[in-house]
Amino acid sequence: KSDIHMINQAVREYAINNGGRFPESLEMLLDDGMGNSYFEKKGIPKDPWNMEYQYDPPTNGNNYRVYTFGKDGVSGGEGDNADMDHVSIRQK
Repeated sequence: KSDIHMINQAVREYAINNGGRFPESLEMLLDDGMGNSYFEKKGIPKDPWNMEYQYDPPTNGNNYRVYTFGKDGVSGGEGDNADMDHVSIRQK
């Protein structure tokens, strides 16, 4: 949960620093082209199962999404296999 929260904060800070434009990928948070990095030297963290966090930039008026598919790495599931995103974390 804390990693997703941290990535979400970095996405929001990027948008603030770039005139409301969101990053196209999480990699853009490492260097926004203006010398800003939104993560320490360790880079973007991996989820608890050592997989990359997912990011869908905003499109067609939809909000962005920062998420993990859970332990099994596929959409859906329950328990450790459940998807988790920055919206569901805020609602808990």
